[in-house]
Amino acid sequence: MCWNLINETFTSVGTVGAVIVGMYAINRTNKNNREQIITNKLEELLESIIASGKYFGILKNLYGDIENYRNQDKIKTLLQYYEIRDAKFPKEEREKLFDKLSRIQILAKCYTSSNLKKEILEYEDLMYSFALLASDGGSIHQQIKWKNGLPTYEEFTVILRNIEKKIIAELSL
Repeated sequence: MCWNLINETFTSVGTVGAVIVGMYAINRTNKNNREQIITNKLEELLESIIASGKYFGILKNLYGDIENYRNQDKIKTLLQYYEIRDAKFPKEEREKLFDKLSRIQILAKCYTSSNLKKEILEYEDLMYSFALLASDGGSIHQQIKWKNGLPTYEEFTVILRNIEKKIIAELSL
């Protein structure tokens, strides 16, 4: 009888121990999975930022064409501008850029915080404003928020490098 009680006690303690170890293992696995998801999303965010940044030259070029249209210098009609736009920035490329910018906004809001989020959303806002301007030939959003035009290539490179450094720092944590 005494051996049965000791055996049942050890079995109960062993069962409780196994449950505790199992719970710890599940908790640790969930934490690792969350970290891996965040890492993947930050990598996707960085990839989307770099991919969208490659359109900056086209946007800068089209901004000059829009200024020509606004001043009625070389481009007299919106239709003429659209022909130039379609040659330099085909519809499929415009759609790709808008998709990347939407993805950047979603990932930044969901997976970044504070200063990094602010910088990324400001970058997305800049690119979106000028993509919309290039796409439509006019943008009230650009007129209100970015009336001085696009940054220079050097300024844009600095913006991209700062964001890239901060995302990589997040990934290193």
